[in-house]
Amino acid sequence: MGTMNDSNETTTSAQRLMAILMADIVGYSHLMGADQSRTMTTLRRLRGALFNPVVDLHRGNIIKNLGDGWLVGFPSISDAVSCAIAIQTGLIGHETIRLRIGIHTGEVIFDADDAFGEGINVAARLEALAEPGQVLISDTAMNSLDQKAAAQFHGGAARKLKNIARPIGVWSWPHTTAARPANDTEAPAQERRPGIAVLAFDNLSRDP
Repeated sequence: MGTMNDSNETTTSAQRLMAILMADIVGYSHLMGADQSRTMTTLRRLRGALFNPVVDLHRGNIIKNLGDGWLVGFPSISDAVSCAIAIQTGLIGHETIRLRIGIHTGEVIFDADDAFGEGINVAARLEALAEPGQVLISDTAMNSLDQKAAAQFHGGAARKLKNIARPIGVWSWPHTTAARPANDTEAPAQERRPGIAVLAFDNLSRDP
């Protein structure tokens, strides 16, 4: 009997190498608390009009809906990165929903209806580090991109992520504040500093 159980457990588990995208809705609990019905309607529209179609277009597979986010697998890092940037670009100016996205590549273990693995853990840690509207990818993911795709990212500083053995180099998109919503009128701190204008002087003496 024990042998049969071991065999069943083996057949229900699978291990695959893939690119992993973790996406999280910023302020989900606050949005639900403020207006649950409106938030759910907005999320349904987001999934139907943007998230799911863009994932399908980039050969992605939604492994799990997390309520306040998604775990998505891709056959390649370039697919995952292109998908993430397309989603974040599509959300620029959205009045309600903003996402944080983290991407890594690694082994994923599928067991029954769940998925595990360091690849997922790293992607989740990167997503948690990301700013609203931002995409963070690991050094491993960066090394798998071609020159054109890699040029969209900047950074690379090593970060120690919780429960991850080695420091991870972190690369971010976008280079600028392009992912800020269109109705967000607050300028970044460096743009709000007072400035000094220097004008040309008139020479009021006879000495040139």
